[in-house]
Amino acid sequence: MRWLIAAATAGLLVVMVVLSLHSCSGAGSGGGGVRAGHGPTTVTGGVPTGYTRDRAGAATAAVNIVQALTQAGQGRTSVAAVRSALAASHPGPGLTKSMDIASGREHDSNVLNVLPAAVTVESLHPEGAHVAVWTLAVSRDSITPGDPVSVVTLWSSTTVSLVWEHGDWKAEDLTTRSGPTPDEVVAPNSGSPLTRPLQGGYYTFYVD
Repeated sequence: MRWLIAAATAGLLVVMVVLSLHSCSGAGSGGGGVRAGHGPTTVTGGVPTGYTRDRAGAATAAVNIVQALTQAGQGRTSVAAVRSALAASHPGPGLTKSMDIASGREHDSNVLNVLPAAVTVESLHPEGAHVAVWTLAVSRDSITPGDPVSVVTLWSSTTVSLVWEHGDWKAEDLTTRSGPTPDEVVAPNSGSPLTRPLQGGYYTFYVD
């Protein structure tokens, strides 16, 4: 009797696993359940590229552009790689300045991570997009070796102008300003990207 019960239980588990796998595969192909990614598809020189030509692809590209510039500013990846992979053919003054500031930095033990808190696709058309990224920057460093280490946080908003070039989203220009901080009241007519509809989902990418 015991082995019959065990055999029946094992058979039931097999049926449940098969049904579960079938359900998961169906969810991925339909309108709900698991959704396809919007990039990146490739990492070259520590820089992620390859995004879909839609709203979510533009949002993901904008976040990774902000993060790539931050990593270049720490010497973790080269500005040449960022310029080659992410910059448009004719970068604007804001993007050019950001790349110039990051150029030539040496990798050290200090840490600066920029994390996306909210993303707003302000405009989107087949050839371009404007994406606002509200970020929290967390830094851990010391002024000189041997000094006490401090941790600093900073909220900022970066608007990235994107163009569709060579089958991918490229950064044409960007502007960055401080704030708003979470404790600030965002008025309806303040012009803050937080007053506009926010993009759902999670947009970030880690490169070691």
